Amino acid sequence: MVVTVEGELDAANTDEFSAHIQLRLRNADRLILDLSGVTFFAAEAFSAIHKVGVQAAAEGAQWSMLTSAAVERMLQICDPDHALSGLREAS
Repeated sequence: MVVTVEGELDAANTDEFSAHIQLRLRNADRLILDLSGVTFFAAEAFSAIHKVGVQAAAEGAQWSMLTSAAVERMLQICDPDHALSGLREAS
């Protein structure tokens, strides 16, 4: 399943984003999160991405993400050890 997100992911919409992704992940063996159209990616969104990883591991689902420059900037700050590097591909 591919979920595409465009625009800004910030404090105003991260809870809705997280709930939507978690619901989609429950019904999929594989999830591709396409964030290549994201223009702003807040720290709250990083937390939501981390939750996706935890849920995917718990459910035995595979997931990956396509990233934008905005997402990559936040991942460099919030993921300095590159724990998510195997899951992402810059677009």
